[in-house]
Amino acid sequence: MSGDQNLAFLRDIYAAWALGDFTRGDIFDPDVEFVTGGLEPRLLRGPEGVVEGWFDFLSAWKDFRVELREIIPGAQPDSYVVYCHLSGRGKESGVPTESETANTIWIRNGKIVRMELHWDRESALESAGLPGGAS
Repeated sequence: MSGDQNLAFLRDIYAAWALGDFTRGDIFDPDVEFVTGGLEPRLLRGPEGVVEGWFDFLSAWKDFRVELREIIPGAQPDSYVVYCHLSGRGKESGVPTESETANTIWIRNGKIVRMELHWDRESALESAGLPGGAS
């Protein structure tokens, strides 16, 4: 896929996630690795593992949404930094929450082969080999 095709692919994925549709396992390469962020980072492997990880995370939320803010091509081939806004309410508490996150995504042959979730822009930029990352 060309860079333009990869950008369109990412926009389509984030459009589905903005609507709360996290069911598409077909966007992932069979050997995908998904590194979650947060206090207890996890490495999920394979489309089934990624989808299962998403639903495990989403089980704590109500009305969880991901809004695309910006996509920046990375320095590494087929890498992208994606900035997004997360929002939702705790399923148990009902407390609303919002945050800004950055993801680093690598695409090969029209599929995501690796995805890393970051809670700050600097670490996502660094992961994609771009200036502005933490040194």
